[in-house]
This record gives sequence, structure tokens and C-alpha cells, in this order.
Amino acid sequence: MDAFSIETKLEERLVLKATEKQIPLGGSFELLPLCNMNCRMCFLRLNPEEMKAQGRLRTAEEWLELAVQAKDAGMLFLLLTGGEPFLYPEITGLYPQLAKLGLYITINTNGTLITEEHADMLQRHLPRRVNITLYGSSDELYGRLCGNSHGFTQTMRAIRLLKDRNIPLKLNGSLTVDNREDLKNIQRIAHELDIPLEVDTYMYPSSRKGTCPFDHSSRLTPEEAAAGYVEVKREELKEDEFWELAKAMSQCYYDGKDFEGSCALEPMPCRAGLSAFWVNWKGFMTPCIFMEEPGIPVFEEGFEKSWEYIRQERRKIFMPQACTKCGKRAVCQVCAACACTETGSFAGKPEYMCRLTEEKLRRMNALYEERQEKGL
Repeated sequence: MDAFSIETKLEERLVLKATEKQIPLGGSFELLPLCNMNCRMCFLRLNPEEMKAQGRLRTAEEWLELAVQAKDAGMLFLLLTGGEPFLYPEITGLYPQLAKLGLYITINTNGTLITEEHADMLQRHLPRRVNITLYGSSDELYGRLCGNSHGFTQTMRAIRLLKDRNIPLKLNGSLTVDNREDLKNIQRIAHELDIPLEVDTYMYPSSRKGTCPFDHSSRLTPEEAAAGYVEVKREELKEDEFWELAKAMSQCYYDGKDFEGSCALEPMPCRAGLSAFWVNWKGFMTPCIFMEEPGIPVFEEGFEKSWEYIRQERRKIFMPQACTKCGKRAVCQVCAACACTETGSFAGKPEYMCRLTEEKLRRMNALYEERQEKGL
């Protein structure tokens, strides 16, 4: 979950240059841990009493001042998230002020709380995009998975409000045990609405201490997640693109042997702590949402000092030795945060991800070879 996704060649060049020079181009502000829904797989949500026992919400003035400092250091892209950001008490005062800074703002939301007032505000101060998570295609499924028996109706209302105002939208999805069989309906809705859809089939366990426990029973098995991955890719990619991917993964299926001998440890391969950062609701800057360490209280220490700390500390984080030696790394989603959340250590081998990658390769290879046998 990065501060921004690369969508244009210009953005790609900006990200490459920022990563090379270690400029904090993209930031994420986690405004609060509260949410009006209670999704089974959530690892972040707190109720008001739990939140008060751990800290307080930062004011709009504090977030705005932090954004000014971050912008001065190079931040251009900002993600507002939570919890549910439209539950943040000062959202209608904070968002316009952030927009006036000239930042490209993305908002992650479940959509259920968006009102006409919110939609009008977004129309006046157009965001880069609003990402709405679509958990299913019925109120019944929302009730079972999210604890909100009106969630689908509320989400669809929000989508209509935003589409009517030409606000850029993207739909996100997370496959779980509860909504796995609803994937085609989710895809159909996105297609009918002509809104891009991105579905995640891998779900990180929790890295948070003192938050709601991650419900492992809501997560697909690695084999189920791999099947979902293939199904998602077939819908997401053009036909020629899908078969190019299948060909590459088929080759990796046979050639992706572990490297012999000792291998030097590899640093984190992502942008976290190089050109992207996360600030959680308690005011700690970390490299990303899935990492509690390294962390520093940014509101007390200031942005410049905090970014320098994160930048230096991320150099001490390496990929697991087993992953460094693995010949399947090119198609694996593994990262330092994955290793840590799966095993409790950056050095731990994430067996779930290993099984997921193996099954992805097996399934894609089977499809590719079947196509080859048919002479297609």
C-alpha cells in the first residue's frame, strides 16, 4: 500500500529520480484508526475506547503543518487514509487546505460515509483519485464480512455521487474467504460503471501492536489466493499481455532454481524509506503501513529529522537469506514487510508467500502449456 501508484511515464521518471536521490516524493497520512465498519480481516481498526487508551487524534492544524514540512522536503503525492478518513472529525476543514498546497491527493475510503457535502468538496478541490474498496455485490455480503448490512447500498450511492461530479475513481478489492465467490460480480460492477478495478489476492497479517487481531480464518489459503490471482489477471490484462505473463511465469516455473553458494544480503527492494513514507494516527513515521519499526514521533521531532532517521534505518533492513537465493524472486511479491508480518522477523522465510508463488507459477504454466498444445 504505497502513497501512490505510478500511472504515467512522467510519474515513473519522477519516482525513479526521487528514489535515486532519496527524496520523500510520496507520503501517507493515516488520520485515525476508527472505522464505521468492522471487517473480519482488518488489522488496524480500534473502537473509541481502545483508541483513547493508546493516544489521541492529531488536529487538522497538526496534519497541515506536517504536510507543509513534507512538501518543502519534496512530497508531491499524498494519500489520506485510516481507518475511515471520512470519519475524521475535521476532514471537511483539512482536505481543502491540503489541496491548496498543490499536492496530488488520493483518498482511500470504504465509501459508505460519503455525503453530497463531501462530494461537492471534492468537486471544488479535485483529488488525484478516490479509491473506494468494494467488498462485494450485496448488502448481505457486506453484513457478513464488514458488519454493515447496508454497506453495499451506501457504497454504490457514494460512487454515483462522485461519478456525477466527474471525480476520478478507482475500485479496490481484497479477496477473502467470505467474498471469493463474488469476484465475478465485483468485476462486473466495475466494468458496468467503467471504473478501474484492482483486486488484491494476498493479505498481509498484522504488524500492529495493541490493535484488533488479524483474523487468519478470513484469509485464503495460498493455493486459493493463487487461483484468485490467475482469475484476476485474466480479467485485468489484455489477452496478449496475459499470455506474455503466462509465458514468463512458465519459464520461471522450470528455471527458477535456488542459487548455489552464499549470496550477499539484499536491501529492501521497494520505495519505502527511499521515496515514500507513512505516518500513523499516533504520529509515528515509518517506512510503510506494514512496519512499526523503524519508527519516530514525527510531530515532536519534525519532518526533516524524522525522514533522515527513516532513510538511515531502512539501510539496516535486509531481505531474508532464503529469498535472496531464490530464483523465483522475479515473480514473487515478497518484501521485508511481508517477511516480518508473516514470521515476526525481517530475516524469517515467509512460507505462506513461498506456497503462493509456487502455486501461481504452477497454474500459469499449466495454462500456457495447454495453449501451446493447442497450437495457439
